[in-house]
Amino acid sequence: MSSKVENKYRGKMNEEEPLKEFIPKYEKPKILLVDLPEETLPLVQSAGFNAVSGSFGTPYEVKPDNRYLPVIPNAHLPGDYTEKEVIIIDLTVPEKRIVYPGGIGIAGNEDRWWIQCKQDTIDPRLVQMNEGRNNFDRILTHGGFFIIFAQPRFYQNLHQVKGSNIDTNPSLQLNSLGFLSIFVHFNVNKDSGKEIYILDDDSEILQFFSKNIKDAYYTATLSVSPSSFFIWSPILKNKFDQYVGGLMEIKDSKGHIMILPQMSNKPEFVLALLNEILPVISPDIFPYAESKKWINNDEYQPDSIIKLKEEKIEIQKKAQEEIDKLDNLIEDERNKFSFLSGILTSTGRELVVNINKCLEFIGFEKVIDVDKKIQSGDEETLKQEDLQVLDKSPTLLIEVKGLTGVPQETDIMQVIKYVGRRMKEWDRTDVHGALIVNHQRNLPPLDRGNAFTPQQEKDAEGNDITILTTWDLFLLIKGAMRWKWNHKIIRELFYGAGRISSLPSIYKPLGKIIHYYDKISVVEMTIAENELRRGQQIGYLTPTEYLEEKVISLQIDNKDVEKASPGQIVGIKTLYSKKQLHKAKVYIVTEGEENI
Repeated sequence: MSSKVENKYRGKMNEEEPLKEFIPKYEKPKILLVDLPEETLPLVQSAGFNAVSGSFGTPYEVKPDNRYLPVIPNAHLPGDYTEKEVIIIDLTVPEKRIVYPGGIGIAGNEDRWWIQCKQDTIDPRLVQMNEGRNNFDRILTHGGFFIIFAQPRFYQNLHQVKGSNIDTNPSLQLNSLGFLSIFVHFNVNKDSGKEIYILDDDSEILQFFSKNIKDAYYTATLSVSPSSFFIWSPILKNKFDQYVGGLMEIKDSKGHIMILPQMSNKPEFVLALLNEILPVISPDIFPYAESKKWINNDEYQPDSIIKLKEEKIEIQKKAQEEIDKLDNLIEDERNKFSFLSGILTSTGRELVVNINKCLEFIGFEKVIDVDKKIQSGDEETLKQEDLQVLDKSPTLLIEVKGLTGVPQETDIMQVIKYVGRRMKEWDRTDVHGALIVNHQRNLPPLDRGNAFTPQQEKDAEGNDITILTTWDLFLLIKGAMRWKWNHKIIRELFYGAGRISSLPSIYKPLGKIIHYYDKISVVEMTIAENELRRGQQIGYLTPTEYLEEKVISLQIDNKDVEKASPGQIVGIKTLYSKKQLHKAKVYIVTEGEENI
């Protein structure tokens, strides 16, 4: 603490006089500030709180290489930290770093933990967190209150000495939330943003946050596994409905953990918490706080209010149970259709397996995994194509590729060679080749560029080869699932030449949207080809999905009509929003195809 800061919060003092011992106004609670900004302690003490500061330690710089060095803790926690009732921890990695002490060999250090220097820093904080976990767990179970300014969880593998060598197999894995055992129920994932919202509630706690999070930003999101040990009450969320702050109440004790995003005004925010909110949540550890918040405790409330609060808790409990059921159903469906997401992310054998499942899902009955066939000894030739489809003539040979870039000319020529070899081997000409690529697989599909060049598409068409992307296949399967198309529509596309059509055969070109009227939900479009009649089904092909609806209202010049012909401009009442139909192409969905 600098003399300037001390003078500000402890009154004027002669620079030559020794610092006076700080005497808190309130003996309880005993507060420990861990790695908070240095101005936090004098601000909290000036308000009369019995607070001290400490640190889990400071990272130190090393030269990144494959060496192993012992982890040297440099934490400084007060000797009586085990008796504190309020622990406030900022998990932000300290910017100030020190140089590694160096000069430490293996001999005589067998009891130390060692780490491989893969990066330019070693963070000894995790060792101190691990060593203090039992003490912090005891504080929590005995009614302590923890406030955590969250950062993404990260891990560290530690090694031990065996004989005169380092054991290269990790002996211990630590993590940056290792100071409390209960955090095994938490996932703290890396994410960032400034849009933070308070859950819809009029409680005093949420009212407090509505006034005090203007300078908040998050660097992590929270997901909490259900547990019988605590009650989780989310407080803050981001624009994607992910939690970025919340309160955990430990069952069978009075312990609490509040997890919060980062704050630009952290010292002032901490003081506001201590003055306004913590005495409300844990009045037992704030016996001297100058607050009348205790008046809201149940023992000072009429029975009618207590009953309403109990009803609210019961409703929240039932709602959470329903949410948990839906989460389980969502997870079941995600697992059931994991092959669909898999074709957008995977490569190698995993991608082949996922494509195989897609082909079987759309109704191909005789799909042969050539690699498995070779392993079983049923295939004597060397592996060529990845999959064979034997449902009908011609036989389909399918090559599957997961690429970080885009396919090359050689990828298409490879399929052409496979077809020629199989024709000669089987003494048949009814063999058709297809290439399926998961291109730029490290990017979301909507951020990917064109997979094939015009010349590649021309080469494929000229050599009677089908080429498509996994995104093409994904959209077609998703559309078939939603609109109950006959899967034969998708299967037939595999026997075409050139780039696979993104349109099912039941989609016939209609026109182009030229305007959308938001207030009345009407699209205005030009009919380019085919006749449109009221009552027909139309389809929209957007960049992300297929949408369909029946034409219930058809107008020309604001007058109802039964049909519209090419060249006319029509207005159609729609169920979809302007955002949903952005960049959509419009088609007539023809009749005559059976449902699945």
